[in-house]
Order: sequence, then C-alpha cells, then structure tokens
Amino acid sequence: MKGLQEQALVLEEYIKEVDETSIMTIFDKVCEYEISIPRIERKIEKEEIYENIKGRWQSIHNWFVGENSVSEVERMSDITSDIIRKITRYAQQIGELYNIGANRKEEYRHIAHIFGMCQNINEAHKMSSMVFGVDTCLHLKNLNVRETDSIDSGVYDEDPTYYDLEPRIRIIKNRSKRLPAQDYTLEKEIQRQQHLDRIKNDQNIIMELMKENTIDFSELPMIDGYTRKLLLNLLSRGLADLNHAGKCEWGADYWIDDSHLKMCEVKCEDGDFYMPSFRIHFRMEEFYEGN
Repeated sequence: MKGLQEQALVLEEYIKEVDETSIMTIFDKVCEYEISIPRIERKIEKEEIYENIKGRWQSIHNWFVGENSVSEVERMSDITSDIIRKITRYAQQIGELYNIGANRKEEYRHIAHIFGMCQNINEAHKMSSMVFGVDTCLHLKNLNVRETDSIDSGVYDEDPTYYDLEPRIRIIKNRSKRLPAQDYTLEKEIQRQQHLDRIKNDQNIIMELMKENTIDFSELPMIDGYTRKLLLNLLSRGLADLNHAGKCEWGADYWIDDSHLKMCEVKCEDGDFYMPSFRIHFRMEEFYEGN
C-alpha cells in the first residue's frame, strides 16, 4: 500500500500525458505483433486482439485515472485509511481500558486497606455505606429460602449461601462423568410391539373394506380420518410407481387400476371430498401370508 501511494500519482500523470494518437499507434503495433505469432489452435482476428488490448488499457486508465476524477486507487486508499483509523482507535480504547483497570486495582487496594483499619464490624458497616452508598448497592439474587420473614432481620443475620463458581478461562474444563450405558431393550420391545399392532390394525381395516380383493373408492362406506389417510397413502405410493404398483407394510402386493376413472364422492366422518374413482387390487395369497 505504501508503494502504491508513492507511485500512483506518478503513473496517473504519465497516463494523462499520453495522447489518443500515440495510444492508437501502440494498439496497432501490439495487434501486428500478436498476429505475427504462429498459432496451431485457431486463427485470431485483428478485431478480437484490438478489443482485448483496448479493454486492458481501459482497466488501467480506470484504476489510476478513473472517471469523473474518482479512481480505484483513491477509493482503495480511502478504504485502507479508514481501516487503519478504526484499528488505531480500537487499540487506543483497549489501552484506555487497561489503564482504567490498573487505576481501579490501586483504588480497590486502598479501600481494602481502609477496611482493614476498622476496629469492629460496625465501623466496617459505616465505612461501607460511605464508600459504596445506597444507590450503588449490590443486589443479590438466587438466594436460598429465608428462615424468617421478619423485616428487621438483616443480611448478616441470615445463614451464608455457597455457590460453586466455574472458571471462565478455556484451558480449565470440567471433567465429564462416565455414566454406564443404559439398557433400552424394554423400550425397544414396546415400540416394536406397538408397530406390529399398528400394522395388524391396518391390515384388518383393509380386509374389511375389500370386495373381491379390490377396494373401489366409489363404493366405500362411511370411513374415519385414519382410514382415509391409510387408503390415500396406499394410493399415493402406487401412483408414484411407473407400473402403478406397490407393497403394503405386511408384504402384500397391490396395483392401481385407473382405466375407468370418474369423479366420486368419498364420505368421511370429518367431511366429504371428491376424487377420481381409483381401484386398488390386492394379491390375496400374499395378503393372507402377512396375516
């Protein structure tokens, strides 16, 4: 940055002194040199080389001279100066905080010496009220339950409360306690049995709704919300397959028949809705094997 500040003004003056005729001459010379270089890949046109050189020159001009008297060098210099100014101010503030801490340390030591000269606790109380005052008193929170509700009982009449304070430095860490591994066999077995019961219940619902191994949505009786969700889940999984086929959780295969679709009304306990009259055909030998 220091070298740029020293050389930027010199380069700006040199660039400003170059006239348009000299620039065009330089462009032509550079184009002729680039064209004279033999290339195997492809043949480069003069216009392409000229536009490339012109773009590079414009970038150099914008960097050192700029447009409307604002160059990239000046902008970068302002940003750098602002960053240096902020860093200097932060360093000054850190130094002031350190000095304040040092001064406070001496003050605390002097106050501790004054308290040490007190003859009894009453003199210490009076000195405390003079040094700290009522407005700047310390408010204590999270204390244990008081043994008395008397308003005449002071802080020094209560039993002391002890708290374990953890260090704030990162080096010291609390030792983690090793706990024995818990046995979740019973919980897993309960969850497994609940899952099997749900699959068994779904299978029974499907068996009650089937007519000749088929569930026709246009012929469904009044169903509840859980049954509707179960049927629509089977329908969506089947339609997502390219062959419109699927498999139930208990292992039975089924396929969706959409050859004779028409709009039908499905009556449910929580409301009716309209949908195409799909049919779900099951393979009964696999259906009863999962039973």
